[in-house]
Amino acid sequence: MSLKIILSLLLISAILGGSFFFPRVTNIKVSGNRHLSPLEVMELAGVRKDNPWLWYGVTSHAQAALSSPWVQSMKVARVFPSSVEITLTERTPYARLKRDGGIMALAQDGTVLPGGALVGPLISGWGRDRRLEALEVVAALEGYGVTGIRYASSGLRISSTKGSLWVESLNSLYRYASLLATLESGTEGKMTYIYPWGVSVQQ
Repeated sequence: MSLKIILSLLLISAILGGSFFFPRVTNIKVSGNRHLSPLEVMELAGVRKDNPWLWYGVTSHAQAALSSPWVQSMKVARVFPSSVEITLTERTPYARLKRDGGIMALAQDGTVLPGGALVGPLISGWGRDRRLEALEVVAALEGYGVTGIRYASSGLRISSTKGSLWVESLNSLYRYASLLATLESGTEGKMTYIYPWGVSVQQ
């Protein structure tokens, strides 16, 4: 092996070895967090000051951070010469879920958010889990004043400030959604049933 090749290999080895020590992370910027603290975000991203900047696993750590129910997405970028920027999109409380004798915060995609604010309609029920259907109903009836949804195998019972609504399925709800506007003004305190074949209003 020639002296030139040996020197080249030694140089490459020195550069690689030195990259574990320099440059090092000296500045970390966290943005987009509301519930999680900057320190919690940094821990989820697996980055801290004095980490080797070049060898920080941006992609793997951003994926690992998705294990937190609060993290909807995370983007981690190295900024030359020694900074790391973490941009976070958090899930936010959208509704409340009653389960196992307690009430917990629920994101719009159905994820339970531990320690989240208890806001929005109360979703409860029995049988198979229909929380995603219930959340879709909340979104579909925005402006209808939905306060709670109780699901069962037969359908969903919807409580609102403008009356009560029972719907057998989301398909039925969407099929007759245009009728809700005409029913709103006269259904306060009444029960509206939406079946696959029509709509019924009862006292």
